[in-house]
Amino acid sequence: LIRRPPRSTLFPYTTLFRSPPEAIEIDIIPEDDSNVIEISDKGWLWPEVIPVAILSNASFDVSWLDTDTISFGRTGNEASLVNCDEKLWDVNGDGYRDLVCRFEARQTGFRIGDNKGILRAVTITDWHLMEGKDYVQIKESKVPIHR
Repeated sequence: LIRRPPRSTLFPYTTLFRSPPEAIEIDIIPEDDSNVIEISDKGWLWPEVIPVAILSNASFDVSWLDTDTISFGRTGNEASLVNCDEKLWDVNGDGYRDLVCRFEARQTGFRIGDNKGILRAVTITDWHLMEGKDYVQIKESKVPIHR
């Protein structure tokens, strides 16, 4: 696994870019199409760690991303990265290798009622800002989440 860099090295890099970010595809909680994240009345979130797949395609290769710049959450600027898989693999069955990263739910800034998650990262070679969005359901937990 690729370890999270010190928080001081993460976003917001957004202020460095004058042009809008280039769109990339992501899949929040790849193994579950509902993309539900629950928040308890005490602010606990489930799942505690949110997996997000960054998807390659014919015009974009995830290996171009600087993993030290990946951020994810309510606005895309949240320093919530825990780690990314070292090995790339095809998450969505399209023949392209994808990158799965995990994010600390409590650092994402999500609130009940939010309906999208935003991931941002910068490319290694030319420092283009990339941005992916996916549908997410942030709901109040009906069952107590214990810590």
